[in-house]
Amino acid sequence: MKKVSKPMILVKEKGVVKITMISPANEAIVYTNSPNFKYTLSKEVPHLQTAQTKSAGSKTVVLTVVKITDDPNWVAENHIVLQEEILSNINTGVSKTFSNLSLSLNHAYAWNIEFKGETPNEENMKWNVFYYFDKETVVDNSDPHACNTKYIFDPSFKDKGHWKTTNTSFNSYTNANTVSNGHDDTGAGMITSPNTIIYQRLQTPIKKDKNYQLKFSIKRLKEKSSFKIKAIAFNGTLNSLTPNANIAIMTLSGNIPYYEDWNKITLSAWKAHKDFENIALVFIPENNRARLNLLIDRVCLDESKSACEENNLTYDIGNASGNENITVTNEEYLVGTVQDLYPNQDTSTLDWYANIADDCLSIGGDDAEEDAIQPNAHDAIEIEKAEKELEEIENKLIKEAPEYFKPKNGIQPIVYNGKAKCSDKKPALDPTKPFGGRDVVYIHGLQLSAIMGNLKPSPTFQGKWPDDKNEFYKGGEFYNEAKGYWENHIKRGLGSAIAPSNSYLIVSYSANQRLEVAIHAVLTQIRDAMAGENIGVVKSNEQYKNKRCFGSNGIVVVTHSTGGLVASTMFSIAEKSGTNQTYKDYYGDVRFITNKIDAQIGFDAAYGGSPLATTGIAVLAGLTINPVLKTAAKVFFQNNNLQQHANFSPTNTILFDLTPMVSKYKWRPLMRSSIPTLIMTGSTTGKSAEGLLTFPGNLLIRGFDDGVLSNGSQSSHIKRRPGFMVKNRGKLVDKGTPLMKRKAIVQMSKSGKNFQRGERNYYISPFLSPTGMLQGNSVRGIVDRPGQFIHNHFTILQTTGDHFDNVDEVARGHDNNYGYTDGDGLLNRTNLGTPFRAPRNKIKNNEETPVVSSASLYSSGLLNSDFASLNQEWIKKETWGLHLPRLTMVRKCVRLFRKERCIKVPKITWHYHEFIKWQRKYHLLKDYETKMGMDYMYEYILR
Repeated sequence: MKKVSKPMILVKEKGVVKITMISPANEAIVYTNSPNFKYTLSKEVPHLQTAQTKSAGSKTVVLTVVKITDDPNWVAENHIVLQEEILSNINTGVSKTFSNLSLSLNHAYAWNIEFKGETPNEENMKWNVFYYFDKETVVDNSDPHACNTKYIFDPSFKDKGHWKTTNTSFNSYTNANTVSNGHDDTGAGMITSPNTIIYQRLQTPIKKDKNYQLKFSIKRLKEKSSFKIKAIAFNGTLNSLTPNANIAIMTLSGNIPYYEDWNKITLSAWKAHKDFENIALVFIPENNRARLNLLIDRVCLDESKSACEENNLTYDIGNASGNENITVTNEEYLVGTVQDLYPNQDTSTLDWYANIADDCLSIGGDDAEEDAIQPNAHDAIEIEKAEKELEEIENKLIKEAPEYFKPKNGIQPIVYNGKAKCSDKKPALDPTKPFGGRDVVYIHGLQLSAIMGNLKPSPTFQGKWPDDKNEFYKGGEFYNEAKGYWENHIKRGLGSAIAPSNSYLIVSYSANQRLEVAIHAVLTQIRDAMAGENIGVVKSNEQYKNKRCFGSNGIVVVTHSTGGLVASTMFSIAEKSGTNQTYKDYYGDVRFITNKIDAQIGFDAAYGGSPLATTGIAVLAGLTINPVLKTAAKVFFQNNNLQQHANFSPTNTILFDLTPMVSKYKWRPLMRSSIPTLIMTGSTTGKSAEGLLTFPGNLLIRGFDDGVLSNGSQSSHIKRRPGFMVKNRGKLVDKGTPLMKRKAIVQMSKSGKNFQRGERNYYISPFLSPTGMLQGNSVRGIVDRPGQFIHNHFTILQTTGDHFDNVDEVARGHDNNYGYTDGDGLLNRTNLGTPFRAPRNKIKNNEETPVVSSASLYSSGLLNSDFASLNQEWIKKETWGLHLPRLTMVRKCVRLFRKERCIKVPKITWHYHEFIKWQRKYHLLKDYETKMGMDYMYEYILR
């Protein structure tokens, strides 16, 4: 439409008096239904003085406003919306508004001024045409129905032969019938049944790597519930709505509310990852049983600009939740498998992530209120002081560490004479069973009963290995404690705790003793099981039937928390026990045990220790002077009705071995063995270790953690807090997670004031967040991955589970026995004297992401190659939708008295605009909604 920068001066002559119409100027746009009309009457008298000119008199004029319609006689009396007589001074500007004038939105009007009682000269009569639009109205002179006809056959539905519907297997019917009331012609399609699918074979196929956008017109015949539209590209027969190698989800709209007029709908742009020959549209009502009763017309498929540019739309329309005209939709949908979506990449390992462009992965930044979430300044200072003190304590402890592997407390070398009370037959593996049917040894994490027992008025759990050996076997208190630890996990993993798919053994050790003693206890119990002398072995039907020795099918060691530190150290010691005299004197030559072990499966394992252990020692031994830790100790002892005993030294417990310094300098060199370890890590600021100092757990473990261990420790990372360089922090805010978890993640992703170089424990890949959100090139590793992890330790899975999700809390009765995470990662307290745990907010925890870094896991048979095909891409987004008119100015010629007059009149087409507030892409494992991390480990390792 022609833009007018200055009023167009239209002049009418009547003698020496002239009428100049100033505003609204011809083809002007007004945004009020009662505009200000401005005009002047001027009389030119040569050689008169100014005073004489000013006293030129007055005239009565008639101001007329008419509404332009399709009636050729557009100034007929029935189209007049205002006619007023105005006494106007000559040579004086006049400005008038009229309270009795009310214009209709999105229409054209014309106004004119005549002298009262005088017949106008019809040939010279002038009218100013103006338009009344809303400020949100989009004025667009392009044809709203124009589209590239090389793709769609018959966009207007005049021919029934091109668009088809699916059969009843989709619960839809033949509803794309031609009707007579189309958008701009006689053709349209009718949709009545919910989940109707219409599709057609394209004239020109969709081409790989090109960008496409669908648009079409929709009209609801009756007001029903809102509905969504899903667009699909496919090859062959559309026999499913789930994306696969031949079916792609182009986009899914938000909820489109009812509107009484025709609407133009434009869906999000989409980049094709391969060639497709067909498209389909699925109409999904909000209420699945509601009839839709809508017409569809003018379906167009066009090539578009970059999908990033088309979709990276944020529109300032105020507070969406407070505007009843705006429809807010939070959506989550599956796009397809990563293998299908990125055919040019080897997606079986992490290496390909660096090749993904960064632009489209995250749309919309972080919210200011979330960005500001930090502990208050007082807490931050005290915590920093506490951390420094703990480091000093660790350095002191490492210097005072006693010598290891000195036989004591009756410890004797482990001997196996080969005379087993069972049959050591050839392995009978079964790929239908977990780990191929191998026998399983379960090594528990830190059990606090022994340590807490030292602090009770009457000490409990005081048994020691090997003096009180019976307490560690079936029926003993340490065994029973370990059984309760693993029972729910075993039921889920092996199907039953009493009739399992695989034979298994639960071993135990005392937290009141050091790591080398725990290793001796575990090795001894496994040796007794292999000899048929350990009554704690729970046999599978196959072992019962064949009287097979435990371990003859091979052994998989499943560990959790401290159990991972026990196992990884034990493997190396056992393999060296034939040649290293120190180990041989302490353990005997125990290679016959590790020769049967095929792998370790580590769940939230403490390969790098935990600062909680240092905190525990500092508090329990009274080594701390820091007010934060002293207050924590006071609350801890009071809440648990405990007391300190002068003869109790926490440095003689396994807590000492769990301190990061001892773990790093004393035990990490002994974790190098030929037995592979496959790891699952947890990462959420959620529930902390029960009982022991939960407050430091939430604050002293920097970066992401599972409430007890940092991800660096769990993933066997050599650095305590691996760092990453951040290019675009705003893209790292995971807006697809629940609010409480998101706030905690924002806080935990920061370190100090320099947010561009954070200690951000993206422990395996900087391209994936703990929830599976793609980060593209927003972050990069400060150091290269090779050499960062302990030899032969491979993380294959990351999850947002807390420390106990995959062990004793696998069956908490929520959503198919899938666990919840407590969202108390943020402090909610006023002073250091109040309880430290904030009120719990239940947050659903259901994200699992594959992070395989080595293709050798597949080729060696450790990991089933099908695992690589489970990785799926999901989109989570929030959209704001609203109906807005789009006006096309159409040239129209009418007869005005005996003269033809051509003007531009508005033609309205309503568009449903959908603006993306934020959008994130995620890579998650298939069935992540109902499966836990442990399920994938049992289903795809060694089978």
